[in-house]
Amino acid sequence: MKLIKVEGKKDILKISNGFFFENTKEVREGLILDGYFKRWDSVNENGASYAKNSYDKFINHYFVRNKLNVPINLMHGSGFGDLAGKIVNMKKDPYGIFIQALISRHAVHFENIKGLIEDEILQGFSDEGFVTDFELIKNENNEVTHVNILEAFLTKVSLVDIPAEGSAQFQIANATNFIGFEDLNKKDKKTKDGEKKNSLSRLLKS
Repeated sequence: MKLIKVEGKKDILKISNGFFFENTKEVREGLILDGYFKRWDSVNENGASYAKNSYDKFINHYFVRNKLNVPINLMHGSGFGDLAGKIVNMKKDPYGIFIQALISRHAVHFENIKGLIEDEILQGFSDEGFVTDFELIKNENNEVTHVNILEAFLTKVSLVDIPAEGSAQFQIANATNFIGFEDLNKKDKKTKDGEKKNSLSRLLKS
């Protein structure tokens, strides 16, 4: 398993129809994981789906405005030993919320985390927070099928063994010089000087 150095300056940005964080100068050594922690097209095993703008208000109001990082922890724990890292990049796109997470080499259980990921025991991301607005979705027989979350507070994202959202699996990023993440559904674009164009320069679509 390769450790990755993240280099660059920290910028937390807000845009009118979504959000993203991009940390592009901060130097840290650790493990980088990436993947979606939220998908718009699914109902999770807790019987909930999420509206595309469900986290926008809180993330912009709290994390963006105060320039705070979204923490990563272990198994939804709340103790010092459960601290694992932070989100270094976050992008809301038409498919969900994609993140790249730095697992800090200073985490108490860093070596154990690496081993549990290698053994495919820690398998996915799981968000944690508070729901402030929702609607009940019913079928043609007027029976409730699931809850659609309209607005929620995001307090942290966890590394878990069994994510409630089965598609919220992560992978180890394979870049050695991480400067941002490209659109997963398109090939890397290059500028005239041959450098890759960071897809975060484009406005995110809600």
